[in-house]
Amino acid sequence: MKEKILNHMNSEHVESIIMYAEYYGKEKNIKTAKLVDLNDEYMVIEINGNKRINVNFIKKVTIDEIKYLLVEMSKEARNVLHPKS
Repeated sequence: MKEKILNHMNSEHVESIIMYAEYYGKEKNIKTAKLVDLNDEYMVIEINGNKRINVNFIKKVTIDEIKYLLVEMSKEARNVLHPKS
């Protein structure tokens, strides 16, 4: 299940991964981002091919709940980083 989530996020939701690193990880100047690992407490994101950061989830979840939490976190990050004008 974890590998399925990682593959899906990296192929379909790179913009969200960048926003997780920017908003929750407080990173700047991100050119590339890849989700390399996750568990019930945090995700590991590789930034620009050379730096790895841990981004804590906003709550502890089971592997089955991670999908919904990632969507929730993406929406929150998008609302703050890219508010509608």
